[in-house]
Amino acid sequence: MFIKTNRWIGVTVLIFSLAILGCAHSKKEMRAELEQKDKQIQELTAANEQKDMEIAGCRKDLDMQVRATQDAEERAAAVSAEMLMMPQEAQPGQCFARVFIPPQFATVSEQVLMEGETEQVQVVPAKYETTEQRIMIREATTKIETIPAQYDMVEEKVLVKEAHTAWQKGRGLIEKVDNTTGEIMCLVEVPAEYKTVKKRVMLTPSTTQVVDVPAEYETVKINKMISPPREEVVKVPAKYETVTKTVMVSPGTVGWRKVLCETNMTKDNIEKIQTALKTLGHDPGPIDGIVGKRTMEAVTSYQKEKGLETGALTYGTIESLQVNLGE
Repeated sequence: MFIKTNRWIGVTVLIFSLAILGCAHSKKEMRAELEQKDKQIQELTAANEQKDMEIAGCRKDLDMQVRATQDAEERAAAVSAEMLMMPQEAQPGQCFARVFIPPQFATVSEQVLMEGETEQVQVVPAKYETTEQRIMIREATTKIETIPAQYDMVEEKVLVKEAHTAWQKGRGLIEKVDNTTGEIMCLVEVPAEYKTVKKRVMLTPSTTQVVDVPAEYETVKINKMISPPREEVVKVPAKYETVTKTVMVSPGTVGWRKVLCETNMTKDNIEKIQTALKTLGHDPGPIDGIVGKRTMEAVTSYQKEKGLETGALTYGTIESLQVNLGE
Protein backbone atom coordinates (compact mmCIF):
# COMPACT_ATOMS: atom_id res chain seq x y z
CA MET A 1 0.00 0.00 0.00
CA PHE A 2 2.87 2.34 0.80
CA ILE A 3 4.54 1.51 -2.53
CA LYS A 4 1.36 2.26 -4.50
CA THR A 5 1.04 5.61 -2.75
CA ASN A 6 4.64 6.50 -3.70
CA ARG A 7 3.86 5.55 -7.26
CA TRP A 8 1.01 8.02 -7.51
CA ILE A 9 3.11 10.73 -5.86
CA GLY A 10 5.81 10.18 -8.50
CA VAL A 11 3.31 10.42 -11.31
CA THR A 12 1.90 13.64 -9.87
CA VAL A 13 5.38 15.14 -9.55
CA LEU A 14 6.14 14.07 -13.10
CA ILE A 15 3.05 15.78 -14.48
CA PHE A 16 3.80 18.90 -12.52
CA SER A 17 7.38 18.89 -13.79
CA LEU A 18 6.20 18.47 -17.35
CA ALA A 19 3.96 21.48 -16.99
CA ILE A 20 6.92 23.57 -15.86
CA LEU A 21 9.25 22.19 -18.53
CA GLY A 22 6.66 22.93 -21.18
CA CYS A 23 7.33 26.55 -20.65
CA ALA A 24 11.15 26.33 -20.53
CA HIS A 25 12.25 23.65 -23.03
CA SER A 26 11.71 22.81 -26.56
CA LYS A 27 9.63 19.93 -27.80
CA LYS A 28 12.69 17.73 -28.38
CA GLU A 29 13.95 18.17 -24.89
CA MET A 30 10.48 17.57 -23.53
CA ARG A 31 10.19 14.30 -25.50
CA ALA A 32 13.50 13.07 -24.15
CA GLU A 33 12.54 13.89 -20.65
CA LEU A 34 9.15 12.13 -21.11
CA GLU A 35 10.84 8.97 -22.35
CA GLN A 36 13.14 9.06 -19.35
CA LYS A 37 10.20 9.50 -17.01
CA ASP A 38 8.32 6.60 -18.70
CA LYS A 39 11.36 4.42 -18.16
CA GLN A 40 11.47 5.41 -14.53
CA ILE A 41 7.72 4.63 -14.18
CA GLN A 42 8.24 1.18 -15.75
CA GLU A 43 11.07 0.45 -13.34
CA LEU A 44 8.95 1.56 -10.38
CA THR A 45 6.03 -0.60 -11.61
CA ALA A 46 8.27 -3.66 -11.93
CA ALA A 47 9.65 -3.02 -8.46
CA ASN A 48 6.11 -2.73 -7.08
CA GLU A 49 5.06 -6.01 -8.71
CA GLN A 50 8.08 -7.71 -7.18
CA LYS A 51 7.12 -6.35 -3.76
CA ASP A 52 3.52 -7.53 -4.26
CA MET A 53 4.77 -11.05 -5.03
CA GLU A 54 6.95 -11.02 -1.94
CA ILE A 55 3.99 -9.85 0.19
CA ALA A 56 1.75 -12.62 -1.29
CA GLY A 57 4.43 -15.21 -0.48
CA CYS A 58 4.64 -13.95 3.09
CA ARG A 59 0.88 -14.07 3.43
CA LYS A 60 0.81 -17.65 2.12
CA ASP A 61 3.48 -18.70 4.58
CA LEU A 62 1.56 -17.02 7.37
CA ASP A 63 -1.66 -18.81 6.36
CA MET A 64 0.17 -22.16 6.35
CA GLN A 65 1.55 -21.48 9.81
CA VAL A 66 -1.93 -20.55 11.10
CA ARG A 67 -3.42 -23.70 9.55
CA ALA A 68 -0.70 -25.87 11.02
CA THR A 69 -1.34 -24.31 14.43
CA GLN A 70 -5.10 -25.00 14.11
CA ASP A 71 -4.46 -28.61 13.07
CA ALA A 72 -2.18 -29.11 16.03
CA GLU A 73 -4.81 -27.64 18.34
CA GLU A 74 -7.53 -29.88 16.85
CA ARG A 75 -5.32 -32.96 17.24
CA ALA A 76 -4.59 -32.01 20.81
CA ALA A 77 -8.32 -31.53 21.46
CA ALA A 78 -9.10 -34.89 19.81
CA VAL A 79 -6.50 -36.60 21.97
CA SER A 80 -7.96 -34.93 25.05
CA ALA A 81 -11.46 -36.02 24.01
CA GLU A 82 -10.24 -39.56 23.42
CA MET A 83 -8.68 -39.56 26.86
CA LEU A 84 -11.92 -38.32 28.36
CA MET A 85 -13.84 -41.08 26.51
CA MET A 86 -11.64 -43.80 27.91
CA PRO A 87 -13.50 -45.91 30.51
CA GLN A 88 -12.95 -44.37 33.90
CA GLU A 89 -13.76 -47.58 35.75
CA ALA A 90 -11.05 -49.66 33.99
CA GLN A 91 -9.05 -51.99 36.22
CA PRO A 92 -5.39 -53.07 35.88
CA GLY A 93 -5.07 -55.98 33.46
CA GLN A 94 -8.08 -54.93 31.36
CA CYS A 95 -7.74 -53.96 27.72
CA PHE A 96 -9.92 -51.64 25.68
CA ALA A 97 -10.02 -51.07 21.93
CA ARG A 98 -11.68 -48.61 19.62
CA VAL A 99 -14.26 -50.60 17.69
CA PHE A 100 -17.00 -49.83 15.21
CA ILE A 101 -20.41 -49.90 16.89
CA PRO A 102 -22.94 -50.69 14.14
CA PRO A 103 -26.06 -48.57 13.74
CA GLN A 104 -29.07 -49.64 15.78
CA PHE A 105 -32.39 -50.20 14.02
CA ALA A 106 -35.93 -50.64 15.25
CA THR A 107 -39.15 -51.67 13.59
CA VAL A 108 -41.83 -49.00 13.94
CA SER A 109 -45.35 -48.61 12.62
CA GLU A 110 -46.78 -45.31 11.56
CA GLN A 111 -49.89 -43.97 9.92
CA VAL A 112 -49.19 -42.89 6.36
CA LEU A 113 -51.60 -40.59 4.55
CA MET A 114 -52.79 -42.43 1.44
CA GLU A 115 -55.55 -40.07 0.34
CA GLY A 116 -56.26 -36.59 1.60
CA GLU A 117 -59.58 -35.33 2.89
CA THR A 118 -61.98 -34.49 0.07
CA GLU A 119 -65.52 -33.25 -0.39
CA GLN A 120 -68.26 -34.75 -2.48
CA VAL A 121 -71.83 -33.84 -3.27
CA GLN A 122 -74.44 -36.36 -2.23
CA VAL A 123 -78.10 -36.38 -3.13
CA VAL A 124 -80.24 -36.90 -0.05
CA PRO A 125 -83.49 -38.53 -1.22
CA ALA A 126 -86.86 -37.22 -0.22
CA LYS A 127 -88.36 -38.55 2.99
CA TYR A 128 -91.86 -39.99 3.03
CA GLU A 129 -94.22 -40.99 5.79
CA THR A 130 -97.00 -43.54 5.45
CA THR A 131 -100.31 -42.21 6.80
CA GLU A 132 -103.93 -43.35 6.73
CA GLN A 133 -106.50 -41.14 5.08
CA ARG A 134 -110.28 -41.50 4.75
CA ILE A 135 -111.39 -40.73 1.22
CA MET A 136 -114.89 -40.60 -0.32
CA ILE A 137 -115.34 -43.11 -3.07
CA ARG A 138 -119.03 -42.31 -3.77
CA GLU A 139 -121.00 -39.13 -3.06
CA ALA A 140 -124.31 -39.13 -1.17
CA THR A 141 -127.31 -39.59 -3.46
CA THR A 142 -131.06 -40.27 -3.33
CA LYS A 143 -132.98 -43.07 -4.92
CA ILE A 144 -136.62 -44.02 -5.31
CA GLU A 145 -137.49 -47.28 -3.68
CA THR A 146 -140.71 -49.20 -4.37
CA ILE A 147 -142.30 -50.60 -1.26
CA PRO A 148 -144.08 -53.74 -2.39
CA ALA A 149 -147.64 -54.49 -1.46
CA GLN A 150 -148.19 -56.47 1.71
CA TYR A 151 -150.11 -59.71 1.42
CA ASP A 152 -151.36 -62.28 3.88
CA MET A 153 -152.77 -65.78 3.56
CA VAL A 154 -156.31 -66.14 4.95
CA GLU A 155 -158.72 -69.08 5.12
CA GLU A 156 -162.17 -68.69 3.64
CA LYS A 157 -165.23 -71.03 3.32
CA VAL A 158 -166.36 -71.28 -0.24
CA LEU A 159 -169.91 -72.54 -1.15
CA VAL A 160 -169.49 -75.60 -3.22
CA LYS A 161 -173.10 -76.68 -3.43
CA GLU A 162 -176.18 -74.80 -2.23
CA ALA A 163 -178.72 -76.35 0.17
CA HIS A 164 -181.48 -78.32 -1.64
CA THR A 165 -184.00 -81.07 -1.23
CA ALA A 166 -183.65 -84.56 -2.50
CA TRP A 167 -185.47 -87.87 -2.39
CA GLN A 168 -183.86 -90.52 -0.34
CA LYS A 169 -184.85 -94.01 0.43
CA GLY A 170 -186.55 -94.25 3.72
CA ARG A 171 -187.29 -96.99 6.09
CA GLY A 172 -190.59 -97.90 7.64
CA LEU A 173 -192.46 -100.77 9.22
CA ILE A 174 -192.83 -102.56 5.99
CA GLU A 175 -190.06 -101.64 3.65
CA LYS A 176 -190.70 -103.94 0.68
CA VAL A 177 -193.29 -106.57 -0.03
CA ASP A 178 -192.29 -107.40 -3.52
CA ASN A 179 -190.48 -105.90 -6.38
CA THR A 180 -193.25 -103.55 -7.17
CA THR A 181 -194.62 -102.54 -3.82
CA GLY A 182 -193.34 -101.58 -0.39
CA GLU A 183 -190.59 -99.12 -1.45
CA ILE A 184 -190.36 -95.99 0.75
CA MET A 185 -189.03 -92.66 -0.55
CA CYS A 186 -188.61 -89.60 1.69
CA LEU A 187 -188.07 -85.97 0.58
CA VAL A 188 -185.27 -84.59 2.75
CA GLU A 189 -183.35 -81.31 2.88
CA VAL A 190 -179.69 -81.54 1.90
CA PRO A 191 -177.63 -78.75 3.57
CA ALA A 192 -175.32 -76.54 1.54
CA GLU A 193 -171.73 -77.79 1.08
CA TYR A 194 -168.76 -75.53 1.85
CA LYS A 195 -165.02 -75.89 1.31
CA THR A 196 -162.26 -74.13 3.28
CA VAL A 197 -159.63 -72.61 0.97
CA LYS A 198 -156.57 -70.38 1.55
CA LYS A 199 -156.12 -67.29 -0.52
CA ARG A 200 -153.64 -64.40 -0.69
CA VAL A 201 -155.16 -61.18 0.47
CA MET A 202 -153.42 -57.78 -0.11
CA LEU A 203 -153.13 -55.97 3.13
CA THR A 204 -151.48 -52.78 1.77
CA PRO A 205 -150.89 -51.78 -1.82
CA SER A 206 -147.38 -51.12 -3.19
CA THR A 207 -146.00 -47.61 -2.77
CA THR A 208 -142.79 -45.64 -3.61
CA GLN A 209 -140.54 -43.50 -1.45
CA VAL A 210 -137.38 -41.37 -1.85
CA VAL A 211 -134.44 -42.80 0.12
CA ASP A 212 -131.22 -40.96 0.97
CA VAL A 213 -128.11 -43.01 0.05
CA PRO A 214 -125.18 -41.87 2.27
CA ALA A 215 -121.75 -41.20 0.84
CA GLU A 216 -119.28 -44.09 0.88
CA TYR A 217 -115.79 -43.69 2.36
CA GLU A 218 -112.71 -45.85 2.41
CA THR A 219 -109.54 -45.67 4.58
CA VAL A 220 -106.40 -45.92 2.45
CA LYS A 221 -102.65 -45.69 3.17
CA ILE A 222 -100.73 -42.98 1.33
CA ASN A 223 -97.04 -41.92 1.26
CA LYS A 224 -96.75 -38.29 2.25
CA MET A 225 -93.49 -36.42 1.50
CA ILE A 226 -92.24 -34.74 4.65
CA SER A 227 -88.95 -33.40 3.19
CA PRO A 228 -88.01 -32.88 -0.47
CA PRO A 229 -84.82 -34.25 -2.03
CA ARG A 230 -81.73 -32.08 -1.59
CA GLU A 231 -78.00 -31.92 -2.25
CA GLU A 232 -75.45 -31.65 0.51
CA VAL A 233 -71.65 -31.48 0.61
CA VAL A 234 -70.16 -34.33 2.62
CA LYS A 235 -66.55 -34.40 3.79
CA VAL A 236 -64.81 -37.65 2.97
CA PRO A 237 -62.20 -38.24 5.67
CA ALA A 238 -58.59 -38.82 4.77
CA LYS A 239 -57.47 -42.40 4.33
CA TYR A 240 -54.49 -43.64 6.27
CA GLU A 241 -52.59 -46.90 6.13
CA THR A 242 -50.40 -48.43 8.80
CA VAL A 243 -46.93 -48.95 7.38
CA THR A 244 -44.28 -50.92 9.22
CA LYS A 245 -40.71 -50.00 8.47
CA THR A 246 -37.25 -50.29 9.91
CA VAL A 247 -35.71 -47.03 11.06
CA MET A 248 -32.27 -46.22 12.36
CA VAL A 249 -32.33 -45.49 16.08
CA SER A 250 -28.68 -44.54 16.29
CA PRO A 251 -26.02 -44.27 13.54
CA GLY A 252 -22.85 -46.29 13.46
CA THR A 253 -20.08 -44.83 15.57
CA VAL A 254 -16.67 -45.59 17.02
CA GLY A 255 -16.21 -46.17 20.72
CA TRP A 256 -14.06 -47.90 23.34
CA ARG A 257 -15.05 -51.44 24.36
CA LYS A 258 -13.47 -53.98 26.71
CA VAL A 259 -11.63 -56.61 24.66
CA LEU A 260 -9.45 -59.68 24.96
CA CYS A 261 -5.80 -59.01 24.13
CA GLU A 262 -2.41 -60.56 24.81
CA THR A 263 -2.53 -59.08 28.29
CA ASN A 264 -5.65 -60.93 29.46
CA MET A 265 -6.28 -63.87 27.08
CA THR A 266 -5.30 -67.50 27.72
CA LYS A 267 -5.02 -70.44 25.37
CA ASP A 268 -7.88 -72.22 27.14
CA ASN A 269 -10.19 -69.22 26.67
CA ILE A 270 -9.28 -68.91 22.99
CA GLU A 271 -10.05 -72.62 22.46
CA LYS A 272 -13.49 -72.11 24.06
CA ILE A 273 -14.17 -69.17 21.74
CA GLN A 274 -12.97 -71.14 18.67
CA THR A 275 -15.18 -74.08 19.63
CA ALA A 276 -18.25 -71.84 20.07
CA LEU A 277 -17.63 -70.14 16.71
CA LYS A 278 -17.35 -73.48 14.91
CA THR A 279 -20.52 -74.79 16.59
CA LEU A 280 -22.41 -71.72 15.35
CA GLY A 281 -21.25 -72.15 11.74
CA HIS A 282 -18.27 -69.78 11.67
CA ASP A 283 -15.15 -71.84 11.01
CA PRO A 284 -12.13 -70.45 12.95
CA GLY A 285 -9.71 -73.05 11.58
CA PRO A 286 -7.88 -75.41 13.92
CA ILE A 287 -8.93 -75.36 17.58
CA ASP A 288 -5.43 -74.47 18.73
CA GLY A 289 -5.93 -71.61 21.17
CA ILE A 290 -4.19 -69.16 18.85
CA VAL A 291 -5.90 -66.05 17.57
CA GLY A 292 -4.91 -66.23 13.92
CA LYS A 293 -6.31 -64.71 10.74
CA ARG A 294 -9.03 -67.36 10.30
CA THR A 295 -10.12 -67.04 13.91
CA MET A 296 -10.51 -63.24 13.56
CA GLU A 297 -12.34 -63.69 10.24
CA ALA A 298 -14.77 -66.05 12.00
CA VAL A 299 -15.15 -63.52 14.86
CA THR A 300 -15.89 -60.69 12.39
CA SER A 301 -18.36 -62.85 10.45
CA TYR A 302 -20.21 -63.73 13.66
CA GLN A 303 -20.23 -60.09 14.83
CA LYS A 304 -21.74 -58.87 11.55
CA GLU A 305 -24.37 -61.61 11.64
CA LYS A 306 -25.46 -60.63 15.16
CA GLY A 307 -25.07 -56.85 14.70
CA LEU A 308 -22.24 -56.64 17.27
CA GLU A 309 -19.25 -54.28 17.50
CA THR A 310 -16.52 -55.10 15.00
CA GLY A 311 -12.79 -54.47 15.02
CA ALA A 312 -11.72 -56.52 18.06
CA LEU A 313 -12.68 -59.54 20.16
CA THR A 314 -14.98 -57.67 22.55
CA TYR A 315 -16.50 -58.99 25.74
CA GLY A 316 -19.91 -58.33 24.17
CA THR A 317 -19.02 -60.90 21.48
CA ILE A 318 -17.87 -63.37 24.13
CA GLU A 319 -21.15 -62.99 26.05
CA SER A 320 -23.11 -63.49 22.80
CA LEU A 321 -21.13 -66.71 22.18
CA GLN A 322 -22.05 -67.76 25.74
CA VAL A 323 -18.43 -68.53 26.53
CA ASN A 324 -17.50 -68.61 30.21
CA LEU A 325 -13.96 -67.27 30.51
CA GLY A 326 -11.76 -68.87 33.15
CA GLU A 327 -9.77 -66.74 35.55
